[in-house]
Amino acid sequence: MDILVIGTGEYVTGVTGGTASTSDKAIGVVGICLFHLRTRGKVGRILLVGRSGMRFPTIRQHFTDHMALVYRNLDVEMETWPEDHEYDETACRQSLASLEPGNAVIVVTPDDTHFSVALEAIDAARAITEGRATLEDFDGSLPTAAGALQGTAILEAGRRSLDNDNLPVTFLYESQQSLTPIGMEINDRSAVAARPRRRGSESGD
Repeated sequence: MDILVIGTGEYVTGVTGGTASTSDKAIGVVGICLFHLRTRGKVGRILLVGRSGMRFPTIRQHFTDHMALVYRNLDVEMETWPEDHEYDETACRQSLASLEPGNAVIVVTPDDTHFSVALEAIDAARAITEGRATLEDFDGSLPTAAGALQGTAILEAGRRSLDNDNLPVTFLYESQQSLTPIGMEINDRSAVAARPRRRGSESGD
């Protein structure tokens, strides 16, 4: 199974601010765990994506100095997006497109980007499984991404409401029939009070 990690911060790499962290996560957590799993044959390709490729030379050297040269037979090879000299806000989409059915995505980004990044991953998963049974076929009978997304969206709406002085947050849907949110927006209280509500669509009142 290939693993795509979205996020290049301290918890993944042990690098923060362009240098090795001085905290208890000096070699990160996610990266070294995946490298170890690969030595046991549990993981194939390890892919790392961020927005700035200019971080990757430092990260690779950090992995070499503090992992490969310390732990015997630990392969720290990884694929990275974007290129080392590039800054690309859409690198996440490109890396997702390289995955195949059965691969996994780990999102380790700042709180305010979790929801949008998870949506990107779910959209990609649906695209690569096109032609088979849809995820919706199993909603209600098996744990699916759609069910997880709804729970995550509720938590994210609550957090955004708290961060904005308890203003209401409205979920956005493709249609009145859809149960899967495609986004959310923070609303002015007076504007929300003036329009009909969709049951269960708001948080923060």
